[in-house]
Amino acid sequence: MKRTTRRLKRQYRAARSNASDPAWRAQFDKQRVLFQTKYASYWSSTVTENRDASKLLWSKVNVLLRPPTAPTTSSHTVDDFVSFCVGKVDKIRQATSGAPPPVIQMRHVAQFSHFSPVTSKQIINLLAVAPSKCCSLDPLPTWIIKKLKHVFATVLCSLCNSLLSSGVMPASQKHAIVLPRLKKPGLDPTILSSYRPISNLSFLSKLVERVVTAHFISHAEENKPFPDRQSSYRRDHSTETAVLCVHNDLVHAIDEQWITGLVMLDLSAAFDTVDQSILLSVLER
Repeated sequence: MKRTTRRLKRQYRAARSNASDPAWRAQFDKQRVLFQTKYASYWSSTVTENRDASKLLWSKVNVLLRPPTAPTTSSHTVDDFVSFCVGKVDKIRQATSGAPPPVIQMRHVAQFSHFSPVTSKQIINLLAVAPSKCCSLDPLPTWIIKKLKHVFATVLCSLCNSLLSSGVMPASQKHAIVLPRLKKPGLDPTILSSYRPISNLSFLSKLVERVVTAHFISHAEENKPFPDRQSSYRRDHSTETAVLCVHNDLVHAIDEQWITGLVMLDLSAAFDTVDQSILLSVLER
């Protein structure tokens, strides 16, 4: 369509005749209508495809609501970011090294000892809701795999089942492209603490992660190992449910004429400083 419009435009500019002008303008109007139709069709299909995944749906809607931001330029090197991130974690660990060992109350629940084989239909459903993000480590663009999900489902299903049954993830799927991103718009790009490291993983590793997550969530919902008040990383829970819970407690306390204090705690580099030995011990027991 665009090639035809450009060709007619060149003909009009070369001839400057009354006969070529209407043809070019009619073609341009036809192209504009097509673009508008394709634009509406894209967003309609996007909303339909993500109707059961609210997080993905809102991320798409934010593309429409938020204006594009200029790319952030930084003079920092890779070594600068690595030294800062490693040093930050080391300082936190050193500051908490004298803390007593954690007392973890174990709950007696059924053991999660193996993964059930995943089916091609489950892979197709996961591909349908997976974001179309790409990584330079991927041999194929993600959108091609999603577009041909019925073709790739069998191969991906076999790969996932093989990895889960063996319990071994290939070294190639453990690599990530780490990118520094500003935590908030407007932060000073010259300060290293303004950045957050984002790991861009291969599509296959993220797919295996989603399969594992689905199995674990199913096990967790059946055996209920989570605290009742935990809102993060749970289905049908979010920051909204956490706020509603706190608000309800405050209103209830006021009705009972109690004095209420609210303490809010934010952990610095919470995920980066997770003790892996403690985490593995909790998962094992």
